[in-house]
Amino acid sequence: MKTVARRTFFPALIIVLAAGAVFFTFFANSRAWAQEVRKEENSYAFPLQLFPFNVPFIRPDGRRGNTLVVLYLNLPTPEDVKEVCLVMPRIRDTLVGLFLRRPLKASAGKIDLDGIPERLQSAINKKLGAELVAGVKMTYGIGVGKMEGAKSCKEFKKELKKEAKEEKKE
Repeated sequence: MKTVARRTFFPALIIVLAAGAVFFTFFANSRAWAQEVRKEENSYAFPLQLFPFNVPFIRPDGRRGNTLVVLYLNLPTPEDVKEVCLVMPRIRDTLVGLFLRRPLKASAGKIDLDGIPERLQSAINKKLGAELVAGVKMTYGIGVGKMEGAKSCKEFKKELKKEAKEEKKE
């Protein structure tokens, strides 16, 4: 019994170490591949961060994968933020459907984002029935940093409640 355990232990140990090395290198690279939000000259008036979600992508060899995506919507006024936050579940449903119909394309370890933010912006505005979203920024990967000044719907709601309380006191 002991010889059988020794014979299976070392090959199993080698397999586990090899799998760990592959796993580590994949996640180390995916962290390096994580895209940071590009800084542009014009900043967002009211940047709204959508809750991160997984979207599919296709590699050049045809294999599929998933990546974490964070979207930031450029909204011109606080009223637009309120309106968008009210219909956020519909917007997320639209975005997930859009990504499932047309997965992102990946090559050389990076995902091609050319034209994707514009496509998302038009889909969101179409769902809203008005041109409320002035722009969309998109990041992907593990370890994605938060865009400076961006807030979620929950944070905007807290801020609006705080402002309403201050106005009542005055």
